[in-house]
Amino acid sequence: MDALYTRDESDIGRRIEDGTFDRLIVGIVQKEDEDALSDALNARGIPHTRIDRKGGFLRTANTAFVCLCHQSRRGEVLDILRRTCRARMERVPSIAYAGPPGAYLMGDWNDYLEEVPVGGATVFELQIEDCQRI
Repeated sequence: MDALYTRDESDIGRRIEDGTFDRLIVGIVQKEDEDALSDALNARGIPHTRIDRKGGFLRTANTAFVCLCHQSRRGEVLDILRRTCRARMERVPSIAYAGPPGAYLMGDWNDYLEEVPVGGATVFELQIEDCQRI
């Protein structure tokens, strides 16, 4: 494991100041992919924090991963996200359904489902300019 990437978080501010960490990468991933992503980041010694969240179009649970890295390792982090966070198709209630509320409960549930693409990752990358412990 790279000596720059240890589990000791007591000196993260110093490592940001000295340039060891100059990127903050945030990836929003589905719950189904979170364990594989966390394991892959841990295996490469990349510090990260998981934040559980719920929302979006499908109102499903997902996780925001906040990762610290140096510019030289940003490609590695993005590759890990690509490998572990896969897109998939999921059947969800159709938003085009125009019947009375709850009517779908009286019929065949499958009549009101449609397949939509879900998964993958939404990634934000920020350059760290300053870190303050307050």
